[in-house]
Amino acid sequence: MRRRSTTGTAGPAAPGVPRDVEAVEAVVDALERGVDDETAAHGLITETLVRELGLDYGAVWLPAGNGSFCLAGEYGPLVGAVAATVAGRVATMTAADGYGGEALRTERAVLVDGTSDTAGCARWAGASAAGATAGCFLPLVEDGRVSAVYEYYDDGALPFVGQRRGKWESLGRLLTHARRSALATTALRQTLDDRQAVTSVVTEIGAAGTAEHALRIALDTVRTAFGWAYGSYWALDTSDNLLK
Repeated sequence: MRRRSTTGTAGPAAPGVPRDVEAVEAVVDALERGVDDETAAHGLITETLVRELGLDYGAVWLPAGNGSFCLAGEYGPLVGAVAATVAGRVATMTAADGYGGEALRTERAVLVDGTSDTAGCARWAGASAAGATAGCFLPLVEDGRVSAVYEYYDDGALPFVGQRRGKWESLGRLLTHARRSALATTALRQTLDDRQAVTSVVTEIGAAGTAEHALRIALDTVRTAFGWAYGSYWALDTSDNLLK
């Protein structure tokens, strides 16, 4: 089950040599290539860290309303095994649910290992049955609330704990900054696209000869500008006072 391959131009690191900085650089590079939204950004962070650090499993949980969190993505070679062993395919989490719930309540990292009880946590019970010997739930606290929970499992020591914990707290802040920057870039690009679409509509309507022609031009121009597959408009039929 164990594998320690890495990707990137630098090639695999020597056994026992931490790749913390290289892994974070890979995440930042991936974020700079663009993300669509928060879910994609958190998923990209988790997936890249699992791959670059050679972890067996990683997942991200995001707010779903009413204090619950939903499983927004999972990555790594243990995904299938964890899915098969977690009863009921747990896809939601609240503050009352196992070690993940503890991380939500305390807003602090919760670590598990071979001495941790599996009876009260379906997630850890499933991962342990799949071969993991260590795990953690890492809550991301932003603006006074938990905005995400990262969950990792491995059959060896995790890089986020022990002597490297302080280092990863600093690296985590760097990743948060990179994520926000990538999302801000996406928002700016969407704003510019929206403005371009409006400009195109105004220009095209200016050439229309009739009101009906203007409506058709506006519809087609907006649909094309935003890449939509379908568009329609409804006009009032004064004979029966209905929109058609």
